[in-house]
Amino acid sequence: MPKKKNRTMASLVKEYNKVTGKKVEKFASIAIGERRLAAAKMSVPPKAAVKPRKTVAERPAKAKSAAPKKVKVTVNGKGYTSVQGAFTTLRLPFKALQRLRKELKEKGAAEFEGYKFKVAK
Repeated sequence: MPKKKNRTMASLVKEYNKVTGKKVEKFASIAIGERRLAAAKMSVPPKAAVKPRKTVAERPAKAKSAAPKKVKVTVNGKGYTSVQGAFTTLRLPFKALQRLRKELKEKGAAEFEGYKFKVAK
């Protein structure tokens, strides 16, 4: 690309921003600015083909899963997805977690600190 005489940094930045849609404030040098502008003109599709990004308000809300979570353990009638989840929610000590899991696997039901655990079907 032949260099234009009297090309200023401001004119390069203005034209580059117009071509690419970016907000560049300054190039390291005029030569680098001219190279980047030439490359941008070659690789950027026409301005009409570029779609503006949607703002957060314009984006559709993500659909939540309609399927309910699977209940694997019930504690005093309330369902939980896991024994660890029940322990966390009820703030029970994790020391007994392994022992309780083993007992639930063997018997299908267990009791710990007044809570009655049952394997849901």
